[in-house]
Amino acid sequence: MAGGPDFKLAEHDRMRGALRALTVTVAAAIANARRFAESEQRRRWLAASGELTSVLLSDGTTPPATLIAQHAAVVAAADFAVLWDRREAGQAVVTGVSGALAVGLLNRTAPLAGSPAGQAIRTGQPSLVTGDRREAAGAVLGADIGSLIVVPLAAGGRIRGALELGRLATGPEFTGIDLDMAASFASHAAVALELIEARADQIVLARVEDHDRIAADLHDHVIQELFALGMRLQGHVGRGDLVTAQQINGYAGSLDEIISKIRTSIFGLHRSQPTPSGLHAQLLEIVEQHTPQLGFTAAIRFAGPLERAADAALTQDILAVTREALSNCARHAHASTVSISLALEDGLITLDVTDNGRGLGLPTRSSGLANMRHRAERNGGTLQLTTPSSGGTQLTWTGLQRWESGRARASGGSVNLD
Repeated sequence: MAGGPDFKLAEHDRMRGALRALTVTVAAAIANARRFAESEQRRRWLAASGELTSVLLSDGTTPPATLIAQHAAVVAAADFAVLWDRREAGQAVVTGVSGALAVGLLNRTAPLAGSPAGQAIRTGQPSLVTGDRREAAGAVLGADIGSLIVVPLAAGGRIRGALELGRLATGPEFTGIDLDMAASFASHAAVALELIEARADQIVLARVEDHDRIAADLHDHVIQELFALGMRLQGHVGRGDLVTAQQINGYAGSLDEIISKIRTSIFGLHRSQPTPSGLHAQLLEIVEQHTPQLGFTAAIRFAGPLERAADAALTQDILAVTREALSNCARHAHASTVSISLALEDGLITLDVTDNGRGLGLPTRSSGLANMRHRAERNGGTLQLTTPSSGGTQLTWTGLQRWESGRARASGGSVNLD
């Protein structure tokens, strides 16, 4: 019978079968869509990791930490990214930011013991931040944040820092896939940073070697040839009239000045080493430090075998006197030029600092000058302040080599500075 019970039961079974098949089809489609989305997500992360290495090695203007934060925020669809670096004394510092929280966050610090980033740095473990830890992270970042993941930047057993990726409270939650891929991205970024540092070290070493070669060529060839030329010129002094002799002496003096400038340049080339040492390098460093205060760079020249002249104590006194003299010029002299000369002759080191400022005047305080005079006296030397014929102030400080005896040569007597 067409509409009987058996027919209805068969129709019911058919519909149930069709519904079951539809359910299976829908579930398979959802699973396939999820797997495709995850595969696409992994592809984006891997592409971002590869692109990051290329950008880090080629971009010389943007800080690497900023580039890492920017790339991570884009690929994670995060509202913000924060890169933390380990700092001494149990602190972490923000070195790179991107996104919603970028303003005012750079260089902010947080304790390693009390922050999600600090925990990632200390343990080397990535984590999805939830509960109280999320609230603590929001307090550090100064925002009402939602989903947050933190992954360490680790390479070769060394944990350089941590990367935080977050969404604001209205955004969707991160997943375990996000966490795994972010951890892989951070490890890739850490390796890229290691490569950058290694390449920078190679460049520095190559530059040092090149500078040493140039300095050696200048010292061994150029200076010797100029010195020989000066000797030949002086040999012609007695062969002509008085005017010619004076001109030749002037040319010889110019050659001496050129040789002195080349020697100063040689000392500057040696300063390219990562940790400059020696009296010449430290004096040049002091000149650079005072350039902003002066508004110009002081000229400096060296004469004599100074690299073998001063022990540690005498070196520190020379450096201290130079700092004090340049500081006085910057504060009081209102000068437009300052020249520094350091020379060694017959066991006596002479430091001369001359400016074209407003002159000696009447100093309102003498502690700095008295300290310079004390440093001269304990080195067997003197301190003199004079006014050159062209105006300004000339400070002349002398000291004896430690291993030599005898008195320092006076050059006009000391000025009472008290």
